[in-house]
Amino acid sequence: MAGCLAFDYGSQRIGVAIGGGKLGRPEPLAILSNDQHSMHEIQNLINQHRPTKLIVGLPHNLDGEETAQSAECRTFARSLEDFNLPVILYDESLSSERAEHRLGLVSLRKKKRQLDAISAQIILEDYLAHAAK
Repeated sequence: MAGCLAFDYGSQRIGVAIGGGKLGRPEPLAILSNDQHSMHEIQNLINQHRPTKLIVGLPHNLDGEETAQSAECRTFARSLEDFNLPVILYDESLSSERAEHRLGLVSLRKKKRQLDAISAQIILEDYLAHAAK
């Protein structure tokens, strides 16, 4: 499997992870501010790491229904299509909770800085495990 960039999209921050194929095991890569510069920063990450796919976490509530944030993630995913790479929406259910658990006893201040990138890492781990089946 070729390498991927995965995104945990949020209204304030976008977590980014990288991995799969030649890029190896998924790892947190960056936390971007969700502002007018974020697409330029994503372009830089794509140029630097040369992924073959972009994975975007799509939130669902506990009933499996899409949330208000789901529409924003879909819009973000459509904007990523401008980079001429396949963009895949993948269920990110409970990725933030799992990221918090993974961070454990890390200080709250440090945790907030890492949480989004680790959520993106979990989304990518789940996607790669599903794709391998």
